[in-house]
Amino acid sequence: MAWLGQCCELIISQAGDQAHAEEIQTVLLRAMVLKIAQASATTLCQPDRPSEITMRFKELVYEQVATHREVAFYASALAVSENYLNRCVRQLTQKPPKQHLNELVILRSKILLQDRARTLPKWRRSSTLPTPPALAGCLSR
Repeated sequence: MAWLGQCCELIISQAGDQAHAEEIQTVLLRAMVLKIAQASATTLCQPDRPSEITMRFKELVYEQVATHREVAFYASALAVSENYLNRCVRQLTQKPPKQHLNELVILRSKILLQDRARTLPKWRRSSTLPTPPALAGCLSR
């Protein structure tokens, strides 16, 4: 388990303003999670198809929400129909996929709003909200 401490130290050391620091941290965190999951006894049971689709959907949403906010994109990326994706995600999380997308967009927007150096037009461009009405809708949520 010494590798776990070393990975944590690497993640902490990447916290500076270095180029690609966030990508390096993400890769290290994924490697840690996969290694821990491999060592865990719970890996003996495989998740069922709806659970696997829901997990892959949430991973894709986290990675792609900045550029894609349509459920159809995620359904095609997972090679399932929108209806089936909706059923799987709703069954396990009690929320439709669109709600997951909207919640993550709102969370990203809140994080961007905390940067006081960023002006509203810069914030709107970086939050991928296409129009002022979309901005108002996001802020009202």
